[in-house]
Amino acid sequence: MIQGIEKVGVVGLGVMGFDIAFLYAMRGCQTFVYDAAKAAMDSLPGRSEQTIERLKRRKRISDDEIESVRNGLIGAVGLKELAKMDLVTEAVSESAKTKLAVYQTLREAGFAGILTTNTSSLARSFLLAGGVPDRSKFALTHFFNPVLYTQMVEVVKGDMETTSFDTVGSFLKGLGREPVET
Repeated sequence: MIQGIEKVGVVGLGVMGFDIAFLYAMRGCQTFVYDAAKAAMDSLPGRSEQTIERLKRRKRISDDEIESVRNGLIGAVGLKELAKMDLVTEAVSESAKTKLAVYQTLREAGFAGILTTNTSSLARSFLLAGGVPDRSKFALTHFFNPVLYTQMVEVVKGDMETTSFDTVGSFLKGLGREPVET
């Protein structure tokens, strides 16, 4: 658990989403992941082991972190399973329509946690315009590639409530990252 965040979810297992999920699990968070593509879900164990091996060769992962990934990176059966998480990071394609569909599904499933999006091209206000995510618990957290090596994470707060924003900041710091409000 990092700063009050016990269970996290990541939606989207592309390059960024997978690495974000791997980082969360590596740092000890129980991390549930979901991707609509069956191939992405099926490849999760193999990708995890390949990443572990790459990091081991570079001496960038400890035995405890390896164990955390192997035990804590969990494929979700469906997107609705992520509704139980304290924090969900959405890392799907840079399509507002796709992102909003994810938010709507989470909302309908009863998600009440903090929602972050890893986007670099869509404005927070645009993603909030439809009223789907709870604006008081919604932030942009822009991780930079390569996620596992880059320390800085941009965070766009907007009118997010201070408590939620502080939780996101503390969570990112607990991951060994430096949040920068933009």
